[in-house]
Amino acid sequence: MPWHKAGFQTPIRKVDRRQRHPHLGAMFLGLALPSLALIALAILVPRIIERWMPETVFGMATTAAVSSVVLWALSACGFALLYQLENPQLTALLFSTTGSLSYFTTLGAKAVIIWGPVLALVISTAPRRWTTNTW
Repeated sequence: MPWHKAGFQTPIRKVDRRQRHPHLGAMFLGLALPSLALIALAILVPRIIERWMPETVFGMATTAAVSSVVLWALSACGFALLYQLENPQLTALLFSTTGSLSYFTTLGAKAVIIWGPVLALVISTAPRRWTTNTW
């Protein structure tokens, strides 16, 4: 008579901790690292651009607009690079169609949920770094 028909419970298997979540490393590489890269770019890009902008409210608005466009383009290029690294044949197929540019720019626009709040914080603290003008 099999053990499960005799009323016994299922045997408990010991599982190695590394085998419980084998996809944890892949999730970190696929989600956390690109997010951290976008956050770092959202800090660096406006800090670089604000060097050439006037220290005024108009300069802050211009820095925000130019930084947003640059971060949008960098996000789209980052997604294209990640697709290329994941599967080069899929990327070749995407670039052979006419909708590939709009696909990656849409992904770049969706990434604003990651870099948008960081960009807003960096832009709003710009007057602290002004040297010739005061708020």
